Amino acid sequence: MTIAGDRELALRVQSVIRTVVDFPRQGIRFRDISPIVENDPDLFRAVIESMTGFGQTVRLDCIAGIESWGFVFAAPVAYVLGSRLCVVRRPGTLPQQTASQSYDMSYAQGRSLAIQGGAIRPRDRVLVVDDVLASGGTALAAIELLEKAGGLCVGLACLAAFPNWGAKRLGDRGISVHAIAGL
Repeated sequence: MTIAGDRELALRVQSVIRTVVDFPRQGIRFRDISPIVENDPDLFRAVIESMTGFGQTVRLDCIAGIESWGFVFAAPVAYVLGSRLCVVRRPGTLPQQTASQSYDMSYAQGRSLAIQGGAIRPRDRVLVVDDVLASGGTALAAIELLEKAGGLCVGLACLAAFPNWGAKRLGDRGISVHAIAGL
């Protein structure tokens, strides 16, 4: 597990992430990452370069971006690496036959993710990309989907992670986590 490997970049990311209290419901401290893409193109570029650098350290066939912020990071990483891109979305948002997986989040239960049939091929080595790794529920659901399709998760790259929560859960499953910043 690598969290905040580039201290300067980690500090830049941490300095612009906003904590929004009581969103989306009472008692939750939501991490708003939108300033990274809305306000600072140089920081966004550095984030993509960091995620791409991690992707270059593992042999992979496909990038899986988790809805919706994961798409923002996964698409440019896939482009730079010359990789296929699999979108991991909410059920009912993909036009082809899908496989789905249920999961719980820290602030919402009974969620589901889906991928289209054929998006992940048997024996594909897949890098999962997302924004914030909190409890790990969303990431683990995406990984379950990849595995159901016959793929293998070679790691997860994210903007920020809670090291003793979701990152630990993935690490305990033997999944390498590259988080640009810790929370």
